[in-house]
Amino acid sequence: MNSIKNWIQRNFSRRGFIFLAALGLYHIILEKSVIWARADYRRVKEFPVRSIEGTRNVDLKTWLLKIEGLVDKPISLSFDEIKALPQTIQTKNFICVEGWGLDNRKWEGVHLREILSKVKISPNAKFANFDFKMKSEISQEREFKTQPM
Repeated sequence: MNSIKNWIQRNFSRRGFIFLAALGLYHIILEKSVIWARADYRRVKEFPVRSIEGTRNVDLKTWLLKIEGLVDKPISLSFDEIKALPQTIQTKNFICVEGWGLDNRKWEGVHLREILSKVKISPNAKFANFDFKMKSEISQEREFKTQPM
């Protein structure tokens, strides 16, 4: 509790804190909700498939997930090894940055936490980068990279 108090004292003036507290209470008591904090998106019934080269077929017998970089034990897992890990079921809203979403959708599979527990992530690691390569009919081999997260 002391750390919260210290953070508030360092980052808010008394007047600013009272204003934010009053604004929160107004919305909770009078409005019964915090509408401005909700995401507005177009509801869809199925996940849209978006791909510049169409839906890809993946050979799951040769496919590997590699985790390397700032980890103590880099690993490679096959699709079957991932399927053998403990599974979880969650019901979540999926909201895309493109402005569409699916409400209360059941998701079943291996939680990323379970996979990352197999490697010890270094305390120096600040970002995750997801890379993948695939062969396509259009090009010999293409490498796709996401931005660091």
